[in-house]
Amino acid sequence: MNNQEMINLLNGIPSLYTNGGLTDALDFFYELSKIEDALQAENKIIQKTLNSITGLDAYEKEKLVIIKKYCKKDKNGRLVMSNSNSFEIDESSEEVADKEMKDLNEKYKDALSQRKELLERESKAKFDKIKFSLVPGNIKGVHYRIIKDLIEK
Repeated sequence: MNNQEMINLLNGIPSLYTNGGLTDALDFFYELSKIEDALQAENKIIQKTLNSITGLDAYEKEKLVIIKKYCKKDKNGRLVMSNSNSFEIDESSEEVADKEMKDLNEKYKDALSQRKELLERESKAKFDKIKFSLVPGNIKGVHYRIIKDLIEK
């Protein structure tokens, strides 16, 4: 698993605690929490490294300005998200928004390259997988998909 996949996994784990609807799964959650601790420790290192990349913070701030400028907004003025969980660009502004993003990406290409390389690197998080016998039988499919790579088959 690479660092980006590890971060995505880490972000998905809390949904098991809050929306899993799982009962009588204490051993499962104990093992899951040990894995989560290992992922959190590795994530701290990754985030510290990301924060040290010169220009990345400025890139994100400038990107947000472009998003706010060209994205569709709902009747309350909030940015509209698409089904693919990205911001929807107003059709009349697509060309200019694309050009500004292209220019921004070029301006910060070194920082973006460093971030990409870090996130594509193999994760160094070390943990024991959860025994399949501990996985609750009533786990929802969406939650199983989150943790499938953490299960020892």
